[in-house]
Amino acid sequence: MKPTPIEQLIKKDLEFFLYHKSQTKLTLEDAINIGAYVAANFLRIIFSKNKELQSEEINGVFGIISNVYQDLFKNQFTQSDYERLSSQALDLLKNTEFEQNSKIFFAEIMKTKGQ
Repeated sequence: MKPTPIEQLIKKDLEFFLYHKSQTKLTLEDAINIGAYVAANFLRIIFSKNKELQSEEINGVFGIISNVYQDLFKNQFTQSDYERLSSQALDLLKNTEFEQNSKIFFAEIMKTKGQ
């Protein structure tokens, strides 16, 4: 089955930011944070388009991230790690300054890639 565009976009973003973070040092905590911010960004996009989030959409975004991480990290992530990632992403969305914080978070990854 050919991946849907959102699957491709999420995978591309995860791989892009994980790669750039790995140019310095990539920890499990970094991967959780990157996954949480990527998930929150896509959930924000879905919400702004549809004016609501369905549980299927939320589960779909987290399922895509879980699949990508399983492919990339094999069995390095535990169920607890995935739960922390999901919880963190949903907490990020509750922050009224999420968009600015997200830009800062991703800019920091790109800034440190060459150091």
